[in-house]
Amino acid sequence: MIEIGRLLGSGKEAEVFEYGALALKLYRPAASKASSFREAANLSILERLALPAPKVHAVGEFDGRWAC
Repeated sequence: MIEIGRLLGSGKEAEVFEYGALALKLYRPAASKASSFREAANLSILERLALPAPKVHAVGEFDGRWAC
């Protein structure tokens, strides 16, 4: 398992960390499961339209928090 790296950014609902060659967006414990799936769905629409956006590799729980 890859270890979480340094904090890249932080907002009201989530924090983004280095995760090997990827970025890991971890939602705060109070955030709903739907938040991570909504983010993944929105980014997949942008990807389909060939707009520059992060590629989602997975959505799931990571150390008790929802992540994408």
